[in-house]
Amino acid sequence: MESDAGLFIYIAALLASGIPLTIPLQAVLLSARLSAESVRHLLNETGAQSILLSKRTERLIAEDVVGLVEAQVVPPYSLFLESSVDSDPSSGPRHDARMNVDENDLNVLILHSSGTTGLPKPIRLAHRYLLGYAACHSFAKDEPVNWPNLSTLPLYHGFGLLAPCLSLSVGMPCVFPPSTIIPAAHSTTELLSTFGVQSLMTVPSILEDMLALPAAADRNRALSSLRLMRFVAVGGGPLGPDAGAALAAAAVPVLNHYGATEIGAIAPIFQPGPDYDHRYLRLRTDLGLQLHPVAEAQGDEPQRYKLVGRPFGWGRTFEIQDEIVRRPDAARVEVRILGRRDDLIVLSNGEKVVPRSLEQALSQNQAVRTAVCVGQGYFELALLVEPSGSAPGGDEAFVDHVWRLVSELNPSLDRHARISSRRAIIVKPAGKTIPRSDKGSVMRREVQTVFEKEIRAAYEALELESSSTDVALDVGLLDQGVRKLVEMVMGSRLAVNSAWKVDDDLFELGMDSLQAARLARFLNSSVAKACQGPLPPPKAQSFS
Repeated sequence: MESDAGLFIYIAALLASGIPLTIPLQAVLLSARLSAESVRHLLNETGAQSILLSKRTERLIAEDVVGLVEAQVVPPYSLFLESSVDSDPSSGPRHDARMNVDENDLNVLILHSSGTTGLPKPIRLAHRYLLGYAACHSFAKDEPVNWPNLSTLPLYHGFGLLAPCLSLSVGMPCVFPPSTIIPAAHSTTELLSTFGVQSLMTVPSILEDMLALPAAADRNRALSSLRLMRFVAVGGGPLGPDAGAALAAAAVPVLNHYGATEIGAIAPIFQPGPDYDHRYLRLRTDLGLQLHPVAEAQGDEPQRYKLVGRPFGWGRTFEIQDEIVRRPDAARVEVRILGRRDDLIVLSNGEKVVPRSLEQALSQNQAVRTAVCVGQGYFELALLVEPSGSAPGGDEAFVDHVWRLVSELNPSLDRHARISSRRAIIVKPAGKTIPRSDKGSVMRREVQTVFEKEIRAAYEALELESSSTDVALDVGLLDQGVRKLVEMVMGSRLAVNSAWKVDDDLFELGMDSLQAARLARFLNSSVAKACQGPLPPPKAQSFS
């Protein structure tokens, strides 16, 4: 189902019905993020019996689940707005004071992680899980919180559940972008002004895009809107230090947010004051979170900790896979995230990738000694490869060989976890060594530092690739030019919809977030080329 109010309505209804609910299988939302193999794996692991689909998303996932589950097309949320509860007494409000539920039942809400083996892992959660989001605030009882709050997060993401849960608990109205778009700088700015929004929940990439808007007027408008917010909660990935500093300098009330699927949100929502530093998380005090030292601090280095919590109903503790340090001399417990202790890569748009399956598959080829995925904080993955003694001679021949391997592996990977271009392949220079631990494991964080120059060059090449397209935009025939760009980006995924029209919904046709980002880069460069000189006079057909 699309990420809109309807999805949350069905989640709440299924929780109230006592039917076990599996969230990772919501039609197009997962079709865009997960490979067919991952979807089928989750269906088998969770024992799901049916999938709820909308009419719009039915064709995108139905073929992948034939024979596994029953696909049911459900009405949109507008039906609930148009109907009256009085028309059907059996569907009216519940009058019981409290549902009779088993607090330790973990087969209630099932989310998924990226896993550690290349396939997503189901995470089973209790009824109280959503109540954790409803209580995730530090507002005083007499503090009015009835302002509109915009959330750009998808509702299948833990952070995305926060806005509607707070709306139900403290009465903060929530605003969602249309489910047919990927939120971006311009659309977010428009939503802030159109609906009188006074607070924002979003991901780092949108804020960074606002800061990078090419037109000064657009950039100033975006910053002016953000400055008026009561808080700008940012999570789902790390906010770059430069972006954070720029927002702070512009007096934007940035609120650092963080959570883990197993525990939920660990940093409360509040209006930050002068004593708050956006580089740190203010930990919740109602979840029993504990800081355990990782190792003794060396010299002047700050003590590093791991965060330990107890998920609702689990009966055991859970360690969050991030190393953290405390904010010195803070009156409250505030921490800064240093990085994950596992292999997860977080892209700039908040998408999370476990690259181990791709790395292992490539390393099994006799021409490849080592393969390491990089991309922390970037818009897509890149690949660092070290050739073996039997590799084809010359860097270009080796890159061609690796690209053929990658092209064969890409269809089995989640769409946001694929290598999109041969320009994203980095050959290890002869004078550098891939950092490894005493056990021989690749040290991913150190790789990012040692090969910073090569990684930056690869992403610059990817950006340049978008400006080297031979598709020229004719301002009088924009439809034709944009159509060519869409077909170039989507390739074979669009072949089954060869009769598509320019007013069709691209996401309904199967476009994913990575393809949308590539299309945006192609369009930006093509428009810049087309508008370098004076615009030609409009053609007669533009007035028809």
